[in-house]
Amino acid sequence: MDLSRHSAPVVDMGDELMILKFPHFYFKEWKIDGLIGEARKHKGLILDLRGNGGGSEETLKYLLGGVFDKEIKIGDIVRRDERKPIVARAHGHAFAGKLLVLVDSASVSAAETLARVVQIEKRGVVLGDHSAGMVMESQCYG
Repeated sequence: MDLSRHSAPVVDMGDELMILKFPHFYFKEWKIDGLIGEARKHKGLILDLRGNGGGSEETLKYLLGGVFDKEIKIGDIVRRDERKPIVARAHGHAFAGKLLVLVDSASVSAAETLARVVQIEKRGVVLGDHSAGMVMESQCYG
């Protein structure tokens, strides 16, 4: 199934606010660029991650790069013999308005990570329930 074609519902509330329901972290970079471009036309963005089941680390990094105007360390991957930082790099013109992130107990993985980075970096406000606490990395083998 090609998840890049699935849309993220957007509610445009005029110049003041855009609400983006981000259902998963399986979007192509061009789709995120378009969503961030739309968000830049507004003073505020509500990023609704309720029920978000997570997804791609690359999508997470690219979305964070669209709401931060600087390089951000997301965390570290720790393995038996190495420790490697995960970094989101700013790209293009980041959304500079006010940011509100909504989470609930069904927000897992990349959704939880995005919310926590926004909270730690004081980039916006995170509201909602405790998230699921299910952040982990996996690898797919063909």
